[in-house]
Amino acid sequence: MRLLILFGLLVFHEATAHAERVWLVIGTSSPTPAGIARAAKPLAAKSSDGLIFRTADCGERRTMFGWAYRIAPSAEAAKGALAGAREVAKNPYVKPCDIVPRSLLALRVPAVDASIADVPTNVADDWEDADRVSSAVSLPDG
Repeated sequence: MRLLILFGLLVFHEATAHAERVWLVIGTSSPTPAGIARAAKPLAAKSSDGLIFRTADCGERRTMFGWAYRIAPSAEAAKGALAGAREVAKNPYVKPCDIVPRSLLALRVPAVDASIADVPTNVADDWEDADRVSSAVSLPDG
């Protein structure tokens, strides 16, 4: 019986640990957190549904930051959202993403808060990129 319960828990854990496949409609990108915050600010003013994400949250090794106009459940839905994205951004495009479980993107939490774009430059010189990037920490109780 214990073996059956253990097997069930392992199967359940594996099922919940798999990546969610989505399609991102991307309006802009930048290699730095400050850069994406500045680039996303005027786009976010036109579309409040956007979200700043890290490509690492899609399982990519190279970390870039992007502003997603829409996170779509299918390629067709993403292509349908491109028309609206073109009203907001110059050259939007669609990118598939296998979201890393428990990542900021999985939680739909911005990787860089919009307020970072408003940090005065004299203060920003004292900040590292890590100071600009959001993080999520699991609590001991789950």
